[in-house]
Amino acid sequence: MMKLKRKQLGSLVILVLALSVYVTKNGLAVVTRSSASDVALLLDGETDILFSSTIAENAIEEKTEAYASLDSTNEAKFTTPDKIKQTTTIEDNSIEEKPEAYVSLDTMNQAKFTIPDESKQTEDLLNLGIRGDEYDYNFIRYEDVANKFPLPDWLDKFLKTQPVASHEKTLADPDIKFLVMTCHKYQTTAQEDCGGITDRWFLLPHYLWLSHKTGRKFFIRYSKPAPLEEFFVPPKDGFDWRLPDGYIDDEWEAYASRSASTYKDDRRRNWAKDIFSAPWNEKKVVFVNSNLGIGAIAGTVSTMVSLNTDDIWPGLFRRMFQPSKNLAQDMTSLVEEYDLKAGEYASAHVRVKWPKKYNGILLNNKNSGDKQGGGVNMSWNVTYKTVTALGDNAIKCAVRAMPWTKYVYFASDANELTEYLLLDSPMWSDRSSDSTPISWNGGDANSTDNFDVPSWEVSTTAKVIARPHYNVEPEHTDKAGGDPKKIYATFIDMWMMAHAKYHSFGVGGYGHFGSVLSGNHGNETYRTRHNDYNTIQPNCATSAERKKYKAKQSI
Repeated sequence: MMKLKRKQLGSLVILVLALSVYVTKNGLAVVTRSSASDVALLLDGETDILFSSTIAENAIEEKTEAYASLDSTNEAKFTTPDKIKQTTTIEDNSIEEKPEAYVSLDTMNQAKFTIPDESKQTEDLLNLGIRGDEYDYNFIRYEDVANKFPLPDWLDKFLKTQPVASHEKTLADPDIKFLVMTCHKYQTTAQEDCGGITDRWFLLPHYLWLSHKTGRKFFIRYSKPAPLEEFFVPPKDGFDWRLPDGYIDDEWEAYASRSASTYKDDRRRNWAKDIFSAPWNEKKVVFVNSNLGIGAIAGTVSTMVSLNTDDIWPGLFRRMFQPSKNLAQDMTSLVEEYDLKAGEYASAHVRVKWPKKYNGILLNNKNSGDKQGGGVNMSWNVTYKTVTALGDNAIKCAVRAMPWTKYVYFASDANELTEYLLLDSPMWSDRSSDSTPISWNGGDANSTDNFDVPSWEVSTTAKVIARPHYNVEPEHTDKAGGDPKKIYATFIDMWMMAHAKYHSFGVGGYGHFGSVLSGNHGNETYRTRHNDYNTIQPNCATSAERKKYKAKQSI
């Protein structure tokens, strides 16, 4: 039993994390959240604070916090993160000077107790008791983000309306209206389809503008595949988009109970029109998951305001997101081993499992595509040759774009390809030699696939690097259930690509989005497309060369 010294506390019993409260015959106060979990704290009649905890694994979310204090009438008030308040009468004069006590659960589900103005008894307490702990993230990042990646005035001002430091005050406003970007359920238990990161986030700038225009606060709340706070959290001085448990719970449950037909209609709903009219304009909470309505919403918003999302995203991304602590801890070994810094490496991305019939690539789970997983059948010769050629060429194109880079960060939905590049590729796995020449011979001058790229050759010492646990298949964000840690790869790769200088990508929106987030996408010499839907591009044409060629062909 741990003891913490505190004078003049008398016999106060402090209760925390309360959903129900009772006192046992021996005077010990017990607070329960479920039949399988409890937390109990006792201040004895002398000078010691005694507490014990019995918490079932995963019964209570990590780092949940509660606050306890005395008011002027000597009532102890207990405020949990979901704003449930419990009160109990305290004997007159048993406590002096209204002390406050803070209680949290650490990652090992051990209760920890601390009192203000005394030596700290615990670390990493949450200020608000909401998902996603705050901490000083200090690697693979840019300084002075606001000036490096400026935003339109309306967006800059809007992002300042929900600072992390005053999030509790923001949420306490009884007149607040919410616009909540979500991925949740329908028919109570059925999982919504929401797409990958690019599908989910494409409309984020548009939703922010609609929130600004309608006077709503903007939040993000996912249950599928897990709360977003498991992967990204707001930066210390950024825009706080988190919703604690206990807020809008009735609306959250009602949303999860929608019919299948309503769910299908909502995915295509043009919120850029409907949110301004009844009944939606009168609703306290509007949930949005409209990745099938991207074209309609973006088109309507463009008639009201000019949104160059490629220019907006680099600043928006960094003022709303940073890696969660768990995600950052997974990244540290890679960053420290190679002394990586933002803007000082190249990246390459290959999507292997989509389209799933690309040039005969055979998946182990033949009927599922990339969402359900199952890996790539590298034992089939055609698959092996196609997949390895895609990977070798992707790195080659990244090096052609940035010949002086020491490292090429590689990301893929196929862990088999990552393993090949790091361990078996004759071009990239062995970096013992001083330099390796790579080249393009100019190809057939009459080919329409060459984009008039002249022959070129560069020498490189670049090393291919990848996320930790690269040999584990990354799960798609639209796959329901499972361990959230299996999706860390997707968010680590996104963060690392967003801080690369030059980019090599192929089909799908994920690699393209990484380039956009970097802030260098507008410079068309900084990005190259290493493959199209049916063709590998050994010429490694930059976007500038492709654009020039297409303009010439249109004359």
